[in-house]
Amino acid sequence: MAVTELLQREINRGKGKPQSRRLEFAQHILRAFALTRSERIRKRSDFQAAYRFGRRFNSRHFVVIARITGLNHTRIGLSVSKKTGSAVYRNFLKRRIRETFRTNKKLFCGHAFDLVIITKKGFTRLCSQEIFHELQQVFKTLSSVSY
Repeated sequence: MAVTELLQREINRGKGKPQSRRLEFAQHILRAFALTRSERIRKRSDFQAAYRFGRRFNSRHFVVIARITGLNHTRIGLSVSKKTGSAVYRNFLKRRIRETFRTNKKLFCGHAFDLVIITKKGFTRLCSQEIFHELQQVFKTLSSVSY
């Protein structure tokens, strides 16, 4: 279970409002582990540039499109189709993908990429470990490729 989930449980535990100090501490920790705005691809034009000029890396359940940028850090964007499953499952996938990216950011020290991760249609439900392992392999391949 991720640290963020444990902290959310701590915040929501018990009846009534949590103590303010505990809430402030938990929110501080959550912010420390969250992706910042600068680490996310948010503009449509950035997604389109990645689709048009990026290099594709395929795995069994994901397509990762990588485009080198002039920034000093790697950014991530997600594209999860409604055909993937229910909203609950799509959100589960997105959380796990973001967590995998967050824990593997050190692999991208040498380059600054825009990464767009697309889920493929028609696969069975994946557990957290399968998502982590599969994307970690793609990230390692991506970081070792010369541009």
